[in-house]
Order: sequence, then C-alpha cells, then structure tokens
Amino acid sequence: MKKILSILLLCAMVMSLAACGNSAQQPEQPQQSTQPEAPALPETPAAPEQPSILPVQPGQDVITAPDTTTKVDPTIPQTPAESETPAESETPAESETPAESETPAEPETPAESETPAEPETPVESETPAEPETPAEPAQTGTDLAALVDQIYAVQMPQFMLMTMPVDLTDAEATAWLTGVSDPALLTGAVVSESMMGSQAYSLVLVQVADAARAEEVANMMLQNIDPVKWICVQADDIDAGIKGDLVLFVMIDSQFGMPAADFIAAFSQVMGGLDKELSK
Repeated sequence: MKKILSILLLCAMVMSLAACGNSAQQPEQPQQSTQPEAPALPETPAAPEQPSILPVQPGQDVITAPDTTTKVDPTIPQTPAESETPAESETPAESETPAESETPAEPETPAESETPAEPETPVESETPAEPETPAEPAQTGTDLAALVDQIYAVQMPQFMLMTMPVDLTDAEATAWLTGVSDPALLTGAVVSESMMGSQAYSLVLVQVADAARAEEVANMMLQNIDPVKWICVQADDIDAGIKGDLVLFVMIDSQFGMPAADFIAAFSQVMGGLDKELSK
C-alpha cells in the first residue's frame, strides 16, 4: 500500500513540474501542508492544486482526498470560453406607419345657383270676345245653295229657278217653307222654286242639328209641306232622301215629266250614296 501511495505521489509531483516548466516565473513549489486547501494561485495559469496529504501514522492506511481539480495540459493552448453571444437585441418593432391621413373630402361643389326663372310674361288680357252675331241665314244657306247647284248639274229642271236661304229666326216662315215647326232642329235650310207661281215645283235642303233626328225631320217635311201652296197648281210627286245630317225634299207636278226620284238620285250621286229614301 505504501508503494502505491508513493507512486501516486511521485506521479503528481512530475505532472506539477511539467506544468510549471514553461512558465517565465516558476512559483515556488508549495510545501506540503497539512492544510486541507492549497493556497490561491495568481491569475496566470496556475498549477493544479496539490492534493492534500494527511500525515500517516504507522500502521494506518493513507487516505487521500479526491482530486476535484481539473487538470489542464499546459502544452495545449486553452481556448478561452466563448463569451456567450449576447442575445441579439430585438429589432425594435417598426413603428407603425401612421395611417395615411385620409384625403380630405373635396369640398362639395356648390350647386349651381338656379337660373332665376324668367319672369313670366304677363298674359295679355284677352280681348273680350265680341258677342257672336247670329249667323245670317244667307251665310248658312250659301253652302247648302252650292250643294243644290251640284244637284242641278246632274238633274236640271226645264224652267227658271230661284234659290234662297230660309230665315230660321222666323218660325212661321220656317214652318211654311220647310214643314219644320221648331227651327231649333235645324242649323240651315235653303229653298229652290220656280220663278213663276204657275209651276208647281219646290226643292228644300235642310241641315239637321242632330243627325240622329234626320229621319224624324224628313217625315215632318213630308207631312207638313203643303203641295197646293200655289193655290192654282199642285205638286203630286213627293220624295225625300237622307244622307247624314242632310235631308233633301222634292215635290213636283208630274206633268213636267221630271220625277222627284230623279232629283233624289242626283243628290245620292253628289253625296256618294244615301242613308235612306222616303216617299209620300
């Protein structure tokens, strides 16, 4: 056992000498101390601490304290422990980009001022309508008279004729010439007769105010016109034709050889047809 301890001690001394041989200043070999701890070494690479050796009494086994000192090989350069890399400083969070300032709303274009309405031209005061002058019978009979001329262009009597308008303001004259007792039923009337009272012939053309009453007016004419109004002569051939609001009445003495129906046919030809033909 003593030999083993001596060998271990010798090995420890050899290693200590090898470690200190390369130093410029070789520290004195520390004397064996009975102190449990080795003296502190300077900052320069110090030799490993010598294990504490306790005095051995005769007959006792030598017990050495476990060597806890890390042995450093002086021939191998020691790489200094890398200093811990400081944690990368956290990149400061990018400052939030300030929200783009909202584009200020464009000021509303003021509504175009409405063009002031042009002042309305004052309505010219209407000239008070002149009171309507009652239509002259002649004016009303003019159109009817022209229509009679067209009939005569187709069928013309053999004697001289006289065509005149009927004055509808004269109820008696209207009833005598047309056979219509109420002039309000008519809007116009003309009578065409022989210029000589000894020739029984009369053609009457009237315009009815209401066409729906045209047949009624035609019957009134057939019933009310006197065929012997000339006293000395008499018409014995009587006929009537209706077209719209127009009624044509014809009476003639049959001895003239011109039937009343021939004049009604001429009226139909001029008007393009008849609505109805009546006879007495």
